[in-house]
Amino acid sequence: MVTPRQSPPRWRRGSATHALCLAALAAVVVGAALPTSVSADSSHHEDEPINTVSYHSAIKLAHDITGFRLHSHAVAYGSGSRQQSVTGMESGSDVNSVWVVRAGHDAADPAVGTPVSCGETIRLMHVNTAKHLHTHQQQAPMGLDWEVSAFALGRGTGDGDEGPNGRWAEGDHGDDWVVVCEGKAGEDSSRRWLRGEGVFLKHAVSGRWLTTSARHTFGEPVAGQQMVAATKKKGPDGLWRTAEGVYFSPAHVNT
Repeated sequence: MVTPRQSPPRWRRGSATHALCLAALAAVVVGAALPTSVSADSSHHEDEPINTVSYHSAIKLAHDITGFRLHSHAVAYGSGSRQQSVTGMESGSDVNSVWVVRAGHDAADPAVGTPVSCGETIRLMHVNTAKHLHTHQQQAPMGLDWEVSAFALGRGTGDGDEGPNGRWAEGDHGDDWVVVCEGKAGEDSSRRWLRGEGVFLKHAVSGRWLTTSARHTFGEPVAGQQMVAATKKKGPDGLWRTAEGVYFSPAHVNT
């Protein structure tokens, strides 16, 4: 519920995005962004499990406690930065919960299928709007944590319709997140980010942690969705796990 001392935040709605299925949309984004092609003999490997999270995979992140997916959409915050909002959504089937794993800002994207190591700095690009998961020193709609948004130094109308076709410019270092794997030595680069295992996302600039909680739930126009914020303290509300997605491994891709 919204905290008693604050009124529900206002929102501005953008135009609707196309309702594409997860696999097709992920293929469009990854294929459009990369010169690398899927191997013609990848069928030889189709039964091999892909256990790691790799660059250019299109993934959903599920919050460990609530199961809500990290989500964004063409709905801007009605206060604060007025950037594109990021929330937690209960449904696991919404395509607006798909994010592409990219290298940190100003870093070259590794080859398709390159595993992400614990401690590496990544960006998460929202598939439908091509904006990056972002935080900054702007108070969140509820509570005292920092606002989390989807951000790009955009060209165009900013209503979300530009999509993954290159018309959005890059963002900035506020888009950088460090993958901290659950357990001891969470930033040990000899470890890999494994599918289904817990990770924390630490903001590279501020050291804040990506979090959500059922304590902060929105009303219309995103009724039932949870606020996502960046908090100072690492804790259980900041633990996430990979869920649905399109994953790649070197065995499936020509180099």
